[in-house]
Amino acid sequence: MKEIYSERKRQDIIKQHGKRYKELDLALISLKIDCSKRRLALLNIYEYAFNGSIIDFNEIPEDIWLSIPPSSMGEKLFKEVCKKSGK
Repeated sequence: MKEIYSERKRQDIIKQHGKRYKELDLALISLKIDCSKRRLALLNIYEYAFNGSIIDFNEIPEDIWLSIPPSSMGEKLFKEVCKKSGK
């Protein structure tokens, strides 16, 4: 999943994590979806600068399953992935 940060969100992240995030542009998030239980788990997150360089990488060490909220990007992914998988 690709998340492009708004200027407001970017400024919030800079306040929380410091100036190395001042060029933050987007994040690529890998996740897995459990169609039968309607939930997802994050696998890793790459955060990129405007110039394409990686600012940060986080690998999620264990499965932390989250329910999929209605009307969310997660629900859109769930519907597309689970429709294709036939589950």
